[in-house]
Amino acid sequence: MKGHFRRDCNSSSKKVDDEEKETMNLTEEVSYDEALLLSCDDVNESWIVDSGASFHATANVGFLTNIFKGDFQTVFLIDKSAHNITGKGNAKLKFLSRETMVLMNVRLVPKLGRNLISVSQIGA
Repeated sequence: MKGHFRRDCNSSSKKVDDEEKETMNLTEEVSYDEALLLSCDDVNESWIVDSGASFHATANVGFLTNIFKGDFQTVFLIDKSAHNITGKGNAKLKFLSRETMVLMNVRLVPKLGRNLISVSQIGA
């Protein structure tokens, strides 16, 4: 990531008050090969990167390895519908660049309409 603090910005002639909050501008380069992986012809095989998801989730048990089945509570979706989590496992994603990424602790939610990648869990 690239960026700088406002107090260090050379383009500003104003001094930053010490009591002000520090802000940082960030930019990030995106690999379009990796972004395109997430868009497939078959909706059931597509993965959506979701900044609001608390965890990774799929309805497709075929995506999961090292599966632990059981009753893992209930998840409530944005429409307030409740769905059972029936297992956990890992999902291996393959990018167009031939690189792979393993999502850990992916929840199995059989009634889920989409596969979700939780932004907050990617680096966790």
